[in-house]
Amino acid sequence: QWHNLAFTTARDIGVPTFVLHYEDYRDRFEGIRQDLLNFLELPMIKEGPEFALGKEYEEFYTAEQREAVANLVKELASLETWLQMKDYYFASASTALAE
Repeated sequence: QWHNLAFTTARDIGVPTFVLHYEDYRDRFEGIRQDLLNFLELPMIKEGPEFALGKEYEEFYTAEQREAVANLVKELASLETWLQMKDYYFASASTALAE
């Protein structure tokens, strides 16, 4: 519900948003850091700490549990929320969820 309300509120009040996914940091850290700084209109002051990869926790849940959560989130999510989240941590759930 938090994501639904965040997207709705940002749209309703016309505030610019920047959606950032974990995979963005993992796959293109330098580029996404610069994109975020540009969005915030801030200069790069110094290098930050190294980004630690691997915090996905998939091994804690069975495929059935991940699929059940994905189904629940899809049911409760607005279209905008689902489009942002469907691949985020539900990638291993049923391919039917991607639609």
